[in-house]
Amino acid sequence: MKKFLTTLLVLLFYLSAYSQSPEKMSYQAIVRDADNNLVTNQIVGISISILQGSATGNTVYSETQTPTTNSNGLLTIEIGNGTSSDLFSAIDWANGPFYIKTEIDPTGGTNYTITGTNQLLSVPYALYSKNSGHWHFNGNTIYTYKNVSLGTEESTSLFTLSANSSGTIGREILGIQNLSNDYGSASRFDISAGTDANKATANLITFSKGYSLSAGYSGYTVLNTGYNLPGIVIRAQGYDGKLRFLIGGNEFEQYEKMQINKDGLIKATTGDVYIENINKGVIMRSPSGQCWRMTVNNSGEPEFTAISCPE
Repeated sequence: MKKFLTTLLVLLFYLSAYSQSPEKMSYQAIVRDADNNLVTNQIVGISISILQGSATGNTVYSETQTPTTNSNGLLTIEIGNGTSSDLFSAIDWANGPFYIKTEIDPTGGTNYTITGTNQLLSVPYALYSKNSGHWHFNGNTIYTYKNVSLGTEESTSLFTLSANSSGTIGREILGIQNLSNDYGSASRFDISAGTDANKATANLITFSKGYSLSAGYSGYTVLNTGYNLPGIVIRAQGYDGKLRFLIGGNEFEQYEKMQINKDGLIKATTGDVYIENINKGVIMRSPSGQCWRMTVNNSGEPEFTAISCPE
């Protein structure tokens, strides 16, 4: 069997625009046989592997191609454009060194008889710059294992968003908007902890001054106040100034059960007002300032008891 040799001509790198075309790495080589004759105008099989750490390191990317040499024995391919089950964009160029291993079958098959491994002495800088040393790409997903910070140089959490904005306009720090006008479109911000089978019961959202939103008792969502805090204020600034309480339904069907209007009137939209404790009832203040609790006896007759007015 004849031996074939390859002479590495040039190794070029380039990075196309972020989302306009795939990432590729250009590779060219001259193929010669054992007698130093050029292998011209012939289909050859080539396997390319990117190794990490050493010349025998782990393969982080591999692909195969079948290019045709030209009249000068030159083959030209674009690594990242061959047959592969790997993602070229997933290579973390910041975590080198890297080596390129080439295997060639001059008959165009996969019986590779020419093998060579060379270190990539220069990282593909455009790719490294794109990844910024810590950013990684997986299809349409950009991810990092580092903390991310906007508006501040330091972040002690996975994601920190900070701003120094005064006035009423600058108070909106984060905006989430769905521009779709389709029926049923929604703008959601989901925060969860744990899997469906093991949801966390600790606080999911913590606000300033100790307020938190958590998965509370028996699966209910609970808005908590911290210790020594006065309480929670709910304010309705809508066109009719009403607090509306909806139970059941979904984004398409919403069932209002109770509302409180701007004058403090409590209205049970559907259903009754039920007081289970027989010692409790409805408290009203008389014109003289005395407060009375109205309850009912076993005959269903109202009874009034003078009490101290609530604060």
